[in-house]
Amino acid sequence: MSENADRSNRPSSQITLRDRLTFPAFGDCPHERSVDIRYMEEDEDGFGSTLARHWCFLGEIVQSATVARLLLDVRDVAGRVVRAAFYDTDLGEPFAQRVKKGHTLALLYPQQHHFMDGSKGFRIEELREVTIIPCSLVSLLAASDMLQRLPSTCWADGCEKETELTACSGCHKAKYCGKEHQEIGWKAGHRRECKAFKSLEWYSQRDWTTFQSRFSFTSSA
Repeated sequence: MSENADRSNRPSSQITLRDRLTFPAFGDCPHERSVDIRYMEEDEDGFGSTLARHWCFLGEIVQSATVARLLLDVRDVAGRVVRAAFYDTDLGEPFAQRVKKGHTLALLYPQQHHFMDGSKGFRIEELREVTIIPCSLVSLLAASDMLQRLPSTCWADGCEKETELTACSGCHKAKYCGKEHQEIGWKAGHRRECKAFKSLEWYSQRDWTTFQSRFSFTSSA
C-alpha cells in the first residue's frame, strides 16, 4: 500500500456522525451534474471535477419495495424521507434479503437525483459504495455521541470504580469492574450500544477529509 493510500485510511480525529459535512442530510448532499466545492474540485479545463474529500449519507429505512428494482424510502438525520433506487446491474437484488425496516442505509458519495416522477432521492449504481447497518439511525447517533465522551469508570449505573476494568469483548469500548456489572450493563442497554459501536468502527478508522481514492464497503458489506 502506498503512503498516500495509507494516509487516507487514518482517522484525522474522533469521527462524529453529527458532522453534517461528512454525514450530510439529503438536502446538504451535492446535486448531480454540478460541482460542489465542499466536496469537489473543478478540473483545469472546466469540463469536469475530481473529488476533494469523502462523505456518506445515512438514512433509516422506513419502507421497501421491489418493483423492477429495489426501492427504499429512508429518513435522514433531518427527518426528511427520500427514495433510494438501485440501478446497478442486479437492480439491488444482493441487498434485498438484508433490508429491514428500522435499519440504516449508508451510501458513499451520494448526490441528489431527480426521478422522472418528480420525486427526489438517490440513484444507486455502485453496490460497493452502499451497505445496510443493522441499527437504527437514532442508535448510531447515540453511540457516536458516547464515543466523544467515554466514561473512565465502570459502565454499570452507580459504579465509580476506575481501576482493574475489563473491556467488552464485542465493542472494546464499554468497560466493567466484573462479570456481574457487565451482565447488569448488558441488560440495561449495552446489548444495543454494543452493536452500534461495532458498526461505527469502519467509519472511525478512516480520514474523511483527505481524498486519495474512493472508499468501498466491499470488505464489510
